[in-house]
Amino acid sequence: MDNNFKFELESGSFDIVYLYSVFSHTTENDMKIYLKEISRILNTTGKLFFTTFVENNIPNFTINPKNHHLTISGPLHVVQYEKNYLFSILKDYGFTIQKFSHKTEADGQSAIYLEK
Repeated sequence: MDNNFKFELESGSFDIVYLYSVFSHTTENDMKIYLKEISRILNTTGKLFFTTFVENNIPNFTINPKNHHLTISGPLHVVQYEKNYLFSILKDYGFTIQKFSHKTEADGQSAIYLEK
């Protein structure tokens, strides 16, 4: 994805963005591009919900990690983040974590509830 990517949406025009199992299948760079744009389109009290694979004490970002509980069946099948690293990225894009539920979603993904 191009770093200049923009949603054709007005800034501050959304209350909520919901991404179920999107960041669990995108590159780290693409996730950052989406976060930048989501931050732009959310209003000042906007909320973001997304799921992805999150673990403690692993490399910051891993695509299709070895020995994952899921059988890997293609490129970007499992994209996994180290929890503290992911939280620091979210803070960099102006988000505050409201709730984190570890491995409560499909295939063991974690749920992350944020606000601006």
